[in-house]
Amino acid sequence: MKPTISFERYLKIRLWLLGGIGTLLCVLVSFLADWDGLTSFSLFLLVLSLIGGVCWQLYRETLDVVDRIGLQLDALRNEEYNTWHLASYRGGRVESLRADTQRLTQKMQQEREAILQQETVLLALIAQLAIPVVVIDAHKRVYSANYGYTQLIGKGDLAGRFASECGLFHDGDKWHIVSSSPLAANYRLYENHVIRNRRKLDIVMCFSVAQSLRDNEKLVWQRLLRVLNHEVRNSLTPISSIAQSLQQMTEFKDEKGHELLQVIDKRAQHLLGFVDAYSAFNRIQKPNKQAISIDSLKTSIAALNPRVRIAINDDTPIFTDEGQLQQVLINLVNNACDADSGGQAILVEFDIDEQFHLINVIDSGEGISNTDNLFVPFYSTKAQGNGIGLVLSRELIRQQGGELTLQNRDGAPGAIAQIRLPRMR
Repeated sequence: MKPTISFERYLKIRLWLLGGIGTLLCVLVSFLADWDGLTSFSLFLLVLSLIGGVCWQLYRETLDVVDRIGLQLDALRNEEYNTWHLASYRGGRVESLRADTQRLTQKMQQEREAILQQETVLLALIAQLAIPVVVIDAHKRVYSANYGYTQLIGKGDLAGRFASECGLFHDGDKWHIVSSSPLAANYRLYENHVIRNRRKLDIVMCFSVAQSLRDNEKLVWQRLLRVLNHEVRNSLTPISSIAQSLQQMTEFKDEKGHELLQVIDKRAQHLLGFVDAYSAFNRIQKPNKQAISIDSLKTSIAALNPRVRIAINDDTPIFTDEGQLQQVLINLVNNACDADSGGQAILVEFDIDEQFHLINVIDSGEGISNTDNLFVPFYSTKAQGNGIGLVLSRELIRQQGGELTLQNRDGAPGAIAQIRLPRMR
């Protein structure tokens, strides 16, 4: 039956019982030996002192072992794996306990290393994310922040700072953006929680509202283009086929009728080409980004047009999909040449700032008359344009985490198209 009292009291009861049995035996021996009273009393005191001393020493040493086991458990909890508080006892059950403790220590060390490796991998993954992410500990201090977040709030090393210094505050078991922060209007927060090495960490991700709107806009255009491609193609293909068949018929060989049928066929083919051009918007492949040297880009860009002049203010390699970037530059250079009919040079300039590689395509033409419709699909200022070039170019750059803008030059004739691509860390 298991005792329902404390171990100390249980041990005292057993030791008192042992002392009582020894005393009774002493009294019984005195009675049987028929000793006189003084001899019997002296023997009684001697035996009682010996039994009491032994019991007290046994009690203290037993509790000392228990205390040492407690200290050993505290040491394991505090990750002090090289201490052993029962070194004065060797062999027997204590030695077996030591072997068990060593096995437990090894397992705890392995689990701790696994946890640290998981934490390292987690932080490494967060560091590589393009989405701004900050990790906050239970004390509301920044445990880690990736490059995107530090650049977003314009501060350097954030580790150890209070979250309030980084534009965040905690209320109602959720993180919120400080209203005075520039993040408030442009970003939404999503958070998750993990427990690592007995620490609670909040992982807070910042998602751009503008990016969400752009994604929705792209989805709407893709659906619209799929419908247009299906309906227009189904209508124009038979019209073109009928026009070609009628041109071959004898009764339609007169000059006027033949000319009208050619117009119908030509317009049908033009509209089919128009639909095909916009179908490319739905077939954009994911970028295969690599570090591309400026010299490689310079060689390919210089071959685009003899009017191109290149200026390199920074030759740091660009992390990009070279094929897609060249496709964008071809379109921008062609637009610049069309805008400047005077034959002046088109300047392609490579530069850099704290966050982005900058590629500027600068012309000296008449400038942009209607900047609001630049990236509106189907809108074009060219007689034969279909309005897909700039839209497709911007989408190619956005898929690489960058942005394409087009605006009039300040204080000079012409326009400047700027490509911004994230710098490779």
